[in-house]
Amino acid sequence: EDRNESLDCSNTLPTSHDKSHDDSIENDEAEDIEENEPLDSNECLFCPNFEDDLETNLAHMSKVHGFFIPDLEYLVSIKDMMQYLGAKVGVYNMCLYCNDKGKAFYSVEAVQHHMLDKAHCKMFFEGDAALEYAEFYDYTKSYPDKDDHSPDEEVSTSEST
Repeated sequence: EDRNESLDCSNTLPTSHDKSHDDSIENDEAEDIEENEPLDSNECLFCPNFEDDLETNLAHMSKVHGFFIPDLEYLVSIKDMMQYLGAKVGVYNMCLYCNDKGKAFYSVEAVQHHMLDKAHCKMFFEGDAALEYAEFYDYTKSYPDKDDHSPDEEVSTSEST
C-alpha cells in the first residue's frame, strides 16, 4: 500500500463479521507490524514528503515541522538515528514524543497526522526516556577530565585519613 494514499479503514481493521481475524488488539497490531516497513532516511517522519537525500530531508523536517535531533554534536551517526526513528514511525506506528505511552495507531498516516496535530514533531528526550537513544550518542568528549584517565583504568574510592 502506498503511504501517500488515504487509508481505507474498512480494508485494514477487522469487522465483527470477519472470522479470519482475532478480535484482540494485540493480534491486530502484530499483523500490522509485520506488514509495515521502516520509513526511508529520505522520507519525512511527519508527512508524505520524500527528498533526494538525508541532508535535504533533515532540512525539510527542520524548516516545515520544527524537528531537530537533540545533542547533535554528540551524535555518532545521524543515518543510524534516522533509520531508528524511521522504524518507530514506519514499522511500529509510534509517535516520537508519546512513544508507547500514547494510544496505538493503525497506520503511518494516522501517527503522522497525530504528530502534526499535537505538535509532536520532536523526540521525547528527557530523563530516563533519553536512555532509549543512548546507543546513538557518545558523550565522552563532554567529560571535563576525559583526557586524564583511560576508560579501563580503575578509580580509587578509598579516602585518605
